[in-house]
Amino acid sequence: PKLSWEAHTCAVRYRQLQLSTENKVAELLHQSKLKSFESERVQLIQEETSRNLSQCQLECEKYQRKLEVLTKEFYSLQGLSEKKISELQAQNSEYQARLDTYEKLEKELDEIIMQTAELENEDEAERVLFSYGYGANVPTTAKRRLKQSVHLARRLLQLEKQNTLLARDLERQKEEVARISQERDKVNSMLNQVQQPYKYLIESVQQRDSQILAQKERIAQHEKDISQLNEEKKTLLRVKNQMAADLERLLNHRETKEAPAQGRKKGRPTKAP
Repeated sequence: PKLSWEAHTCAVRYRQLQLSTENKVAELLHQSKLKSFESERVQLIQEETSRNLSQCQLECEKYQRKLEVLTKEFYSLQGLSEKKISELQAQNSEYQARLDTYEKLEKELDEIIMQTAELENEDEAERVLFSYGYGANVPTTAKRRLKQSVHLARRLLQLEKQNTLLARDLERQKEEVARISQERDKVNSMLNQVQQPYKYLIESVQQRDSQILAQKERIAQHEKDISQLNEEKKTLLRVKNQMAADLERLLNHRETKEAPAQGRKKGRPTKAP
C-alpha cells in the first residue's frame, strides 16, 4: 500500500509537471510567435526606411546638382550685371558730360545772342558773332538760325522797352485820373458850399468827367497794348526755345558726323619721315 501511494503521488506530480510544462511551452510558443511577428514588422519598417533613405539620398543629390547649376548661373549673371552696370555708369558719365557741354554752349549762345541783339547795326552784330567763332565755320542753316535768334532777341528787347514805357505811361495816366477825380470831388464840394452859377459848375464837372472818361479809355487801350505785347513776347520766347532746340539737334548731328571722320583720321598710319 505504501508503494502504491507513492506511485500515485508520483503520477499526480508527473501530471502536474506535464501540465505546467505544456503551459510553459504553449506560452513560450505564443511569445515566440509574437516576437516573430514583431521581428517581421520591424524588418518591414527597416526595409521601408531604407527605401525612403535611398529616395531621399537620390533627391538630395539631384537638388545638390541643381544648386550647383543655379550657383554657376548666379555668378555668371552677377558678372554680367556688374559689367552692364559699369557700362551704364560710363555711358551715364559720358551723357552727363555732353549735357554739361550742351548747357554751357546754350548759355554761351544765349549770352552772345542777347549781346548781339543790343546792337542795332547788322554789320556790328555780324562782327560780334565772328569774334566768338560763329562765322564762316558755322553751316548755312545754323547761321540763319543764329541770325533769326538775334532778330527775335532784338525784337524781344524792343518789346520789353515798349512794355516798360507803356507801364510807366499807364502809371502816369492812373495818377492823372486820380488827380482829376480829386479835383472833381473838390468842385462838387465847392458846389455845395459856394454860390456860383450852376451852368458853369455843371459844365466844369462835365468837362472833368469827359477828361476822366478819356483817361480811362486811354488806360484801357494801354492795358490792351500791354497784353498784346506780353502775348507777342511769349510767342517770341516759344520760337526762341524751338530754335535753340533745333540748333542743339543740328550740333548733335554735326558731332555725330564728325566722330567717324575723326576716328578714320586717328586710324590712318603715320608716314615715316
